[in-house]
Amino acid sequence: MDVVPCDLEAVYDDCSFRLKSPETTTLTRQLLYTAASYSSVYIMLDALDECSSATLEDTIALIHQFKNSRIKVFCTFRPILIDLRYRLDVPVIHVLGAHEEDIRNYLLIRLTREWRHDKRFLEKIMNRLVEGAKEKLVLRHPC
Repeated sequence: MDVVPCDLEAVYDDCSFRLKSPETTTLTRQLLYTAASYSSVYIMLDALDECSSATLEDTIALIHQFKNSRIKVFCTFRPILIDLRYRLDVPVIHVLGAHEEDIRNYLLIRLTREWRHDKRFLEKIMNRLVEGAKEKLVLRHPC
């Protein structure tokens, strides 16, 4: 947008004057109103598995509010939140994971740049880290 919507500016001015943060409902209303000005809006929410229970509940409620608007939401989370698919009422969850080669490349770059110890241990350390990461990458798809 070229200009900030008047309603949003009024919320900002009011909160600045009172030295308070806006209410979540006010921000949600402004977001939905502003999003209606666009043909499509995308919101990315990363690491939902790291949210507290209360924050996750609020986020799920917010995502449900977006369903009737032009807002599309992309979320990432580890599969420990296996029931999230059902709570979000989405038909598909795409499972992504790193391959062993990706992990090795990442470690090689980081450790080569940051390793300040005897180089003889580098390969052994890398192998141990890759094995530990592979154990964490076992994904169980809820379908």
